[in-house]
Amino acid sequence: MKYKDLPVNGQNIFVDNKGQKIYYNLFTKKGYIIPKKDEEKFKRYQSRIMLPIITFIFTYILFELKIYVAIGLTLASLAIIEYRFYKLINSYTIISNFNINKFQKQELSEEVKKEMFKKSIIYYVIALILIVNGFLLPLGIKSNDLNIYIGINVILAILVLYYAINLTLSLRKK
Repeated sequence: MKYKDLPVNGQNIFVDNKGQKIYYNLFTKKGYIIPKKDEEKFKRYQSRIMLPIITFIFTYILFELKIYVAIGLTLASLAIIEYRFYKLINSYTIISNFNINKFQKQELSEEVKKEMFKKSIIYYVIALILIVNGFLLPLGIKSNDLNIYIGINVILAILVLYYAINLTLSLRKK
């Protein structure tokens, strides 16, 4: 199954009685009705935290830029993505005082569940690689940067694990 064929899904996606998909934002406690025309765009933003993580991996670990430059670029990419995401969802119809008990979770087909399971496995592997990279491979790093390097790898691994667990939980049946 191709990515574009996958429906909008996840832990915070609900369906109303008209079949409309609703994104529940935990921070604002509001529901946002996702228009059919914006489903592709919304799906791209569902993994929006992964791009800054990848930015950090490329800038600090792969290109070996200074830690402050890598963190700055990571935070800048995070800010841009979050701004664009909130700009997008604020253009949707907003349901204030959204009560998740009034809506049902989206039912997923077996094929979609398989794709989501594959994605969660990839996230678990990335987290494992980050841990291994942080503890076993910092050979050429100066001792004063070593703690920062290990700490950042652990933080990134925790974030990726969060995504993997979130994806795994969204596969559970109620």
